[in-house]
Amino acid sequence: MANQFKYPRYLRAFQIGIGVATIAAAILILLYPTLAMFTLVSLLAFALFILGSGKIVIGVAGKYLKRSARAASVGLGILAISLGVLALTQPVFTSAVIIGLVSFGLMLIGISTILHGMTYKSLSRISRAFDVGIGIITVVISIMAITNPSFGIVFLIVLISTGFLIVGIESIIVGVFGPKRRLGYTMP
Repeated sequence: MANQFKYPRYLRAFQIGIGVATIAAAILILLYPTLAMFTLVSLLAFALFILGSGKIVIGVAGKYLKRSARAASVGLGILAISLGVLALTQPVFTSAVIIGLVSFGLMLIGISTILHGMTYKSLSRISRAFDVGIGIITVVISIMAITNPSFGIVFLIVLISTGFLIVGIESIIVGVFGPKRRLGYTMP
């Protein structure tokens, strides 16, 4: 018999707590979509501030870099911080940009899925038809999100909250039952 690993109670409790908190966040995202978009925009702005500051520090202190690389680093850092300020001062515009980028990425995934279904001949006919159908649905949803930003915001909110809900449920299950097997990996 394989060596049994006892999952500690405090880790189980932690996993369950994280799962409950994540599910609560998913519910809050659905109940308060404006707050969710503001939080997303704020996190984006914060990330741009941090990254921009790091680039500026590297440009100023990075004596090992060529002068042109240092100047570029400082310039790009200033640009990143400026975009962070823009994100905070223009949250509606930033939300539209986020929706546009996510929708465009979704469209590329849909096109890729359609091409996969049309060209991957070793798949069964049903699998290929499924790929093409899912790809078409994905492209249609992305076009709807691009042409109707309100739909895009609702779609993004539902997508984020669904992801949180799935992760929260998974965390609770791991907390209750322990990490028995995941993707073929057995705990030592």
